[in-house]
Amino acid sequence: LALGLGLAALSTEAQEAHLVAGGFLTGFWADRRLDPTVTLAAALTACALACLATAIPALRAASAAPAEALRQGSGGNSHGVLGTWLSALVTVEVAATVVLLVVSGTALHRTLELRTFDPGFEPTGRLAVKLTVTEGATGRDRSPERTPPHHRFEQVRRGLEENPSVRTVAFASSLPTEGSFRAAWNADGVTEAFQARWLVVSPGFFTALGAPLVAGRPFTDGDGKGSERVALVNVAFARRHLQFGGEASPGDAVGRRIRPSGGDGPWLRVVGVVPDLVMGAVDDARGPEAVYLPLAQVPRTSIAMVVEPEPGHTLSTGDLRRGVAAAGPEVAGFGERTLTSMLERRRWAYDFVAGLFSAFGLLALVLSLAGLYATVGLAARLRRKEHAIRLALGAAPAQIRGAVFRVCIRPLALGLGLGIAAAAALRQALAAALPGGDLWLPGALGAVALLAAAGLGAGLRPAVEASTTEPAGPLRS
Repeated sequence: LALGLGLAALSTEAQEAHLVAGGFLTGFWADRRLDPTVTLAAALTACALACLATAIPALRAASAAPAEALRQGSGGNSHGVLGTWLSALVTVEVAATVVLLVVSGTALHRTLELRTFDPGFEPTGRLAVKLTVTEGATGRDRSPERTPPHHRFEQVRRGLEENPSVRTVAFASSLPTEGSFRAAWNADGVTEAFQARWLVVSPGFFTALGAPLVAGRPFTDGDGKGSERVALVNVAFARRHLQFGGEASPGDAVGRRIRPSGGDGPWLRVVGVVPDLVMGAVDDARGPEAVYLPLAQVPRTSIAMVVEPEPGHTLSTGDLRRGVAAAGPEVAGFGERTLTSMLERRRWAYDFVAGLFSAFGLLALVLSLAGLYATVGLAARLRRKEHAIRLALGAAPAQIRGAVFRVCIRPLALGLGLGIAAAAALRQALAAALPGGDLWLPGALGAVALLAAAGLGAGLRPAVEASTTEPAGPLRS
């Protein structure tokens, strides 16, 4: 109990050091204090279960019939009811260990995949900040002379680009990993509407992210409010909805027309195709279809800004603050961070799940091995006189080892079988918890092989000891 409470206290300190300090947990989840009520309830539950586990064997021993106990003695062809219950418990432990090892292996494998995949852009060195035009600049001012919001953002851009360390400044309604709005869209010549994400971006946005254009042209300063309505689509959108696939060129999507479904709004001409970027969760990197609209045609009063540094230069969040402040009090900036940290914030949940299940899997492995060792040791001890007599009568040590070893093989084999069946049954739940994290077959086979080898090793020592014991000792005692 003391060890468990100590580990709980250490876990809260680890949460503070790695998750709260890193900004991964905020608000309710950032409270690292141990709740007294929950802690007391957990301690009382553990004590009650421990007392119950101790009381049951004690009551059984007190109610045993003396004649039956003396008649059975310590021999017999089995190690009794206690051994049967212990063997059943070990079987359940082995099955649970298989499931936990398979889940932790799959989670670790998926985490490594998410850490090595291409997000579609280059996050290194790039900074991001949220900008909003204050109420005094927009809210109640309806005069023709008022400055449009995107002109305020342009003031910020021009001020930052005067910094010799800044290469490109661009804007978007949301940044990669942040998610975006979804809407129904129609394509010219396609009867059914389809869902796709949409974002508003400025010229130079994909250049600032280091995401090269796939086909067509990017947005330019000429894509303003009075010009033709245009759009960019990503490769996933083009492949699925604009008949770009197989041997077709990405340029085949350029020139097609799309528009939001459910209205008579103007058609938007696709002028370019861009890469698939991370949209929302990290595992959405290659899936969601997206449409990008020019900022000058869809103005906004709040926006996200991304800044690309010159090669060999480093930017700080202080540079961003000074650049925003230079635009005047009408523009406020907040939430400065790097694109690398944004990716890490999306990945930490998978790291946490992988670490949690790995810890549970290792703990279950230790308990299973301890149970197997105890089961085989109990069987060998309860039958030591029988083994001594058989050895005295000329039985081969290998026969004794085999007889003891079979006590280990039964719960191990049954537990492995149940664990494999349970892991297969949990396959869909695992895929839902870890999108793209379907059962990792090599990891599952490795977990089963590891547990089988470790379990056989745990039963080997008691079997060897039983076969090498001098017969005189057990018979004399």
